[in-house]
Amino acid sequence: MIGIFSGRGAVLWRDVANALKKLGLKYRLVNDSLDLEGIDTLIIPGGYTYEMWKVLYPQRNAIYEFLDSGGKYIGICAGAYLASDEVILPDYSRVPGLGIADVVNHRHRGSFMTEIEIVDEEFFRELPRKVKVWYQNGPHMELEGRIIAVFDDELAAIARQGNVTLLAVHPEGSLENGVEPSYENLKLLGFLI
Repeated sequence: MIGIFSGRGAVLWRDVANALKKLGLKYRLVNDSLDLEGIDTLIIPGGYTYEMWKVLYPQRNAIYEFLDSGGKYIGICAGAYLASDEVILPDYSRVPGLGIADVVNHRHRGSFMTEIEIVDEEFFRELPRKVKVWYQNGPHMELEGRIIAVFDDELAAIARQGNVTLLAVHPEGSLENGVEPSYENLKLLGFLI
């Protein structure tokens, strides 16, 4: 079962739920109590990084146990920021992160459609090399691991380390901005889950 964190600060959970419905995937919402019973994939969506941090950081041991038992973490935008050892907040101050991915995040700003390049052979066999996707203040990432897609600056837009997948972009689209996920975006998201 897929769990979507919909608690404090996770204001973009509806975008993820919309995309999962389009993919025909079942999910349940995970609130601030972080009850992960029966969940095998936890999606931390975009939202207000610091507000989400206030809930998730104190409960990081539950996330560690979840990952140690084989669970998968998918961090989209704020969820990618939170996965690092040190979280850069929107005001550029820093707080300790969950420490579940060895990644250096570079904070960027803006909300717009952008193009990423799929560089992982397994993915570009099924997808075009260049995919247009919604971007909304996500990190540009430096890390060792499986780089799936990059931005023009060659920093990672989507990457995976073990059972942690990080997305700086929003293949789920943006209901608030009228951006429906394209066929390619849904296919990409489905592959990552």
